[in-house]
Order: sequence, then C-alpha cells, then structure tokens
Amino acid sequence: AMGHTRGVELVSEHSLINEVTMVRPRQISNEEILEVARETFIEQGSGVSTTIIADRVGISQAVLFQRFGTKEKLLLAALSPPTKFPWFDKVEAGPDDRDITEQLRELGGEILSYFRKLIPAMMVLHTAGISPHDLLRSCEIPPPIRGLRIMRSWFDVVWKAGRIETLDPAVAAMVFVGSIQARVFLTSLMGENPSDRDDRKSL
Repeated sequence: AMGHTRGVELVSEHSLINEVTMVRPRQISNEEILEVARETFIEQGSGVSTTIIADRVGISQAVLFQRFGTKEKLLLAALSPPTKFPWFDKVEAGPDDRDITEQLRELGGEILSYFRKLIPAMMVLHTAGISPHDLLRSCEIPPPIRGLRIMRSWFDVVWKAGRIETLDPAVAAMVFVGSIQARVFLTSLMGENPSDRDDRKSL
C-alpha cells in the first residue's frame, strides 16, 4: 500500500512539474517584437493596428504598450535608422589590392542590401508625418552625409594611387551611392521586389 501511495505521489509530482513547465510562457525579447513590428509596418503601413502586431508576436496589446509606451514610440524604435550605417566600417577600411571593379561591386552589394531595408522604413515614417530631418537632428554628422564623405575618401585613395580615372572623387562618391539609392527608391515606389540576382546584375 505504501508503495502504491508513493507511486501516486511520484506521478502527481511529475504531472505538477509538467503543468508548470507547460504554463510558463516563453519570454519574448524586445528585438523579436521590433522585428515583427518592422515587417508589419512596412507591409501594411503606419496605420496598421497594434493589435495585429501584438497578435503576430504572440503577446497581448497591453504587454506591447508596457514595453514601448505608445504606438509612435514603437514605430520609431522599429523603423528609425541607426546613427552609423553597417557598411561604414568596410568603406573606412579603405581599398585593398584586388581589382577595383570587384571591390566596388562588393561594396555596392552591401550598400544596396542595406538601402533595401532602410528606404522602405523611411517611406513608412514619412507617411506617419516623421521626417528624416527630425530623426537625425541629434546627430553631429547625419549618416547619409558621413556615408558620402567616407566613400569620397575611398575614391580619393584609389584615384591618388592611379588606379582609377576620375575628375573628382566627391562626384564619383555621389554618383556611386546616389545611383544605388535611386534604384532602391524607384523599385520600392513602384512596388517591385527585385531578386538578389537582379540586384547583382545592376551593379
């Protein structure tokens, strides 16, 4: 009888542990919420309901506002550009000994991939009445300006080394970065979604 009772106790303890484990929700990080929010805002626009975002994340709307306060704060956290674009370090490292065309295609690919994320986000912020000027006001040097300056320095190095022919490294930087940005802007405006292969062919 004691053995039977002990068996019941063990089963009960095991069931209780399983029940607690099953009930305990997985902690959703802010990064996960922002990733879903970003995708949803870009897909449905700034007017999308926060209920939809919360449902997609798998949390309540109350938890969503507890984390981010207001819808505008969530929008800004999800879509605001960083103060330093991820391709800056690679450009600031300067050119190497490889063929210049190969290096420009590599740099162009990284810049294009980033603009594919940045420009749709900026377009959504614009429709919400938030201008890039307002977002970048606190930056000593706005990232777009800094990007052009370091790209100009890159072209200046290869021009002085006699590896390219250009009248003005600043113009070369403007044309290089500007043409990539324009391609992304126009395809986004027309609702197109070019493949990676199409993007590589354009460089």
